[in-house]
Amino acid sequence: MAAFAFAALWLASIGTQATTLASVPFNAMKRKRALKAHAQKFRDFIPFMPREQKAVIAQLLHENHKSFTASIDGGYANPLISQGFIECSLRSGQGFSTEDVPFHVPDHIWTVACENRDAFVYTPHPYGGDAWRVDWMAR
Repeated sequence: MAAFAFAALWLASIGTQATTLASVPFNAMKRKRALKAHAQKFRDFIPFMPREQKAVIAQLLHENHKSFTASIDGGYANPLISQGFIECSLRSGQGFSTEDVPFHVPDHIWTVACENRDAFVYTPHPYGGDAWRVDWMAR
């Protein structure tokens, strides 16, 4: 009887491990599909982007930078952040200044931005500032 119970528990634990291992490729495929859908969402949004948001992407493409620092609210990049097209790069416990929070463009969004480079026309800021920084007089 004890041997039967042991065998049943052993098979159950192997079954749990097998289903966990079997779900790994499925989860990877699911993530890849989600990233592809998010990239398509960005591609579809490009024609409807306001000029301030296009200026952010244009400056990043012009400087070939995928990361930048901005104020804690993201400035003009805020709507792009809220849609996940730009992400915060802070790690748990990392110190930061509220005026220099690190952000980055995810790889799948950067690829789409590079493919549509001509949709993002770069014009330098008149005072030499960054396109994502809101002037203190405009706040």
